[in-house]
Amino acid sequence: MDLNEMLKEAQKLQKDMEDITKRLETEEILVASDTGSIRVWVTGSGKFQKLEINDEFLKGDARGVEKEILSTFQKAVEVSRKKHEEAMKQITENLSLPNFDEMQSQVKGPTRRTSSESRFDV
Repeated sequence: MDLNEMLKEAQKLQKDMEDITKRLETEEILVASDTGSIRVWVTGSGKFQKLEINDEFLKGDARGVEKEILSTFQKAVEVSRKKHEEAMKQITENLSLPNFDEMQSQVKGPTRRTSSESRFDV
């Protein structure tokens, strides 16, 4: 892979990342508590959009309500993070990275031998 191909691939990668970021910012994910009493909407970029809590659930023990709300938000953060990771993985899994030695020789030119090195390959 020559330097021009690498630059083109980097530009494509940047555009793909921008496109996915925009999509994730608008994509809403619904996450519900284990009991279904709490529902949280979060974007793929991790921004919370909406929260619904069942009125009957709020009449319960305050500590239990707090624990379930916190648990649901933590679950939403994890779901959003995984969605983001999956989207980024789709971009990078087809990325072809050049051989480092090959890339180095293109930038610096051929490797030169020192006077102590053999001039003949054995």
